[in-house]
Amino acid sequence: MAVLSRFGPFRDGFPDAGPRGFVEGLAGDLEEDDVDLLVLSLDLNTLRGGGLSFGGHRMLSTGPVDVGPPGARLVPPSFGDAAFDLALARGERAVLVSAGLAGGLPGARDLRGELPGMDPAKFLDGLFSRLRGAAPGEFPRRDASCITMEVDRNAILQV
Repeated sequence: MAVLSRFGPFRDGFPDAGPRGFVEGLAGDLEEDDVDLLVLSLDLNTLRGGGLSFGGHRMLSTGPVDVGPPGARLVPPSFGDAAFDLALARGERAVLVSAGLAGGLPGARDLRGELPGMDPAKFLDGLFSRLRGAAPGEFPRRDASCITMEVDRNAILQV
């Protein structure tokens, strides 16, 4: 329960300690490195941001976005391996896939070809349907999450 209590301050915005301070505090509560964590900050005016990725998260995009190589350690935090920058462009689609989904679904890392022209709801339904079919009757060992993001081609961005 101590780990979950660390997320309470997010209700009112990002804690003053910033992402690095948050991760250091969380890592101090853990006894072993068996947690996948992604901290992502995105400015909705400029569509630029960055974050820290610990575990096997993947960001697939129609553009050149990637959260970096999987495997950065959370205990102790390896910030150099975990840090990434992010910039989305007009008309771009991106999908953030958790380590549990990437590891539990054969071919999850090759989803980039499905992004152009995808209907987000149908894409997610199909993805989780394939996950259920990969291991019928079993829950995934790790969290299986997927977030889709799309920037309108006509979006006005702050420069």
